Amino acid sequence: LSEDLASFVQRIKIQKHRLSLETVQVAYQTVLNLRGNSDDPLQLSGIAMQEEQLVAEMTSTNSDNISYVYMQFMKFMLHYILDEFEAAFDLAYAFSDAQSM
Repeated sequence: LSEDLASFVQRIKIQKHRLSLETVQVAYQTVLNLRGNSDDPLQLSGIAMQEEQLVAEMTSTNSDNISYVYMQFMKFMLHYILDEFEAAFDLAYAFSDAQSM
């Protein structure tokens, strides 16, 4: 699966579909994290993407909110799956509060 996602990311980069690229990078990094292929399984940073860099790109390009929401959801899922329940719910509440502003 991770090899297929890596190939898919490269094809999307060539076609310059920003939204698709952002969401597939998040999915790919999530898979890598769950497989143990990251320094910190709770952070979406590694081979497929760097979380801070992607957030900065989303902010600087006035990207729509879909990619950011998806990334936050995947972070929540990682925390939940890896038994970091309190941190998962903190993420959910923080995101919910930010969206209601």
